[in-house]
Amino acid sequence: MAEGRYKLHVWSEQSVTEDLKKLEREVTITTGNSNLGVIAVQANPNFTTAHKNKYGQDYVPPATADYSRP
Repeated sequence: MAEGRYKLHVWSEQSVTEDLKKLEREVTITTGNSNLGVIAVQANPNFTTAHKNKYGQDYVPPATADYSRP
């Protein structure tokens, strides 16, 4: 990374956007200093990996209860 001033944005799939915006900051990178310190990201307690398919619909469950996943 080249020396200079940068805007640091933090992203985490499991966090709330408002919490991540609070972590944004301007940083200066120099040859002797590129340490950003500790960045504590709060996890969203309501985060779930459940999601819709590409059409925005729920996934159809397998036809039989004995379906084994590949």
